[in-house]
Amino acid sequence: MKSIVRDEPEPNGKPFPKLMISKVTDVIMLMTSEDTGTVVARSDGDNQLGYYNTMWDAKNFTDFTGSVTLSND
Repeated sequence: MKSIVRDEPEPNGKPFPKLMISKVTDVIMLMTSEDTGTVVARSDGDNQLGYYNTMWDAKNFTDFTGSVTLSND
């Protein structure tokens, strides 16, 4: 069995707005600036889907290179 993962982040990071994922949990945010963002995906945790805050610390997140699909299901 063989597994190859290629994650090639941009050297200076992507510009805002961008998707970011928490370094500690699986929370994915739509960040519009260094400290402002909305939770767009999570499987567990304290922050509800759609939770918006202007006091996030982008240092606790990394650029998310995957995709998130939103729907009205």
